[in-house]
Amino acid sequence: MKTKQAFMDKKHWMPVSKLGLKFRWLLWIFAATAIQLQAASTIGFTTTIYAVAEDAGAVTLTVQRYDDTNSVVSVDYASTNGTAVAGLKYTAVSGTLTFAAGETKRSIVVPILNESFVEGTKTFQVTLSNPTGEAVLDARTNATVSITDNDTGIQFEFGSYSVAEDAGSVLIGVLRGNDGNFPVTVEYATIDGTATAGQDYTATAGKLEFAAGEKIKLFTIPILNDGLKEANETFRLYLTNATGTVLGTRKAAILTIVDNDPGVQFEFNEYGVQENEGALTVRVMRGNDGVLDAFMVDYATSDQQSTAGQDYTETKGTLEFGAGEMVKTLRIPIIGDEVPEPDRTFRIALSNPTGSVTLGPNETAKVRIWDSTGMTPHPIDAGRES
Repeated sequence: MKTKQAFMDKKHWMPVSKLGLKFRWLLWIFAATAIQLQAASTIGFTTTIYAVAEDAGAVTLTVQRYDDTNSVVSVDYASTNGTAVAGLKYTAVSGTLTFAAGETKRSIVVPILNESFVEGTKTFQVTLSNPTGEAVLDARTNATVSITDNDTGIQFEFGSYSVAEDAGSVLIGVLRGNDGNFPVTVEYATIDGTATAGQDYTATAGKLEFAAGEKIKLFTIPILNDGLKEANETFRLYLTNATGTVLGTRKAAILTIVDNDPGVQFEFNEYGVQENEGALTVRVMRGNDGVLDAFMVDYATSDQQSTAGQDYTETKGTLEFGAGEMVKTLRIPIIGDEVPEPDRTFRIALSNPTGSVTLGPNETAKVRIWDSTGMTPHPIDAGRES
């Protein structure tokens, strides 16, 4: 049995050994091929996403070569439009990058064009192709470039303005965005709202011409000061017909004229007088507005806790303001007694102004008659003495 087993081992040794040699030879060939493939130059972008501001001038894309760096290889590149159009947003590029022996990085520079259109972010692509010198491409063969729009367009400095009625004028600024270094123009005009051209302001229109590099232009709107007491009034400003650029978001603005006319009114809305003073003198004033024509206004007293004929003399009549006259006075007789009593009040009121004059907020006033006997305390909120 031992001799037979030895023979069988010897008999089968040669086939097993030949199979092992053949297998080892195949492994060597596979390993050599793998080494050769691994050693080939591999080329691709370092990143596939780039972002650049519209006014940056250019964007630089980096192409990297790795694995075998000892040979000379090359790769073609070319840009293609996405939402960004060559000639408008960027300059089209194409060519061949050649890597010298030992060189691992090359750059592609794409010029970015700064135009004046407000249009949001736009994109284009740069693609690698046709590697030579036994080079291969990796997965990063396409790079997308996003161009961030920097254009605000041409627009008003603010969306709303406010000016006092007696300011004479208001200065309006129009701004140009960072849209390039070339001349542009834009037209402007005013349009009535609750304010009326010719009464509250002077209608204004024209064209603004921005020189190359000029960023702001100004124009003036005259504001008219009338003698009418009225609510604040508004009108609108518009930009139109921009050339060489586009209109921004603030192509319209609203301007509020703040009324400065108090109208005709009493100087104060409350007065106080001692019952032994004999009379109360009250001033009636008109607003300091632009129109100071002559006018008339009626006045009259009316009872509250005081009684006309017992505590004061009923007073009524008409005040006549001459042209340019700002103040008139009226005198109300006060009737005193020696009877201790609480303070008493009556009212005075203005009415029926003529012409374009209106009544101000102090069109009525309260008059408090203070007891002069000293027997009754006065309220701590007693009115102001004239």
